[in-house]
Amino acid sequence: KEKQSILDLVKENLHSVENLFDNYLNSSDYKFYLKTYPFHAAVVARNYDLLEVCPIDIKKRDIYDISLLDYIKMVNDLNIFKIFKLT
Repeated sequence: KEKQSILDLVKENLHSVENLFDNYLNSSDYKFYLKTYPFHAAVVARNYDLLEVCPIDIKKRDIYDISLLDYIKMVNDLNIFKIFKLT
């Protein structure tokens, strides 16, 4: 099975960031991503507590060249919009 793009994976399951890494054999990919881009993961996982203390750099891109703002738009969660003052 061909690996899907990270965008496809996010769109398919917006509630579990771990699923973004299901196709990877090595779970260290997920651990690396989580350590390096905790706020990108927090948006997908809807971790409001972590997002409340997020340094607001919504243009920061992850290793897949997807910005925090891109994830925010994909998740389309009113609470997250409010946290980032996008409403």
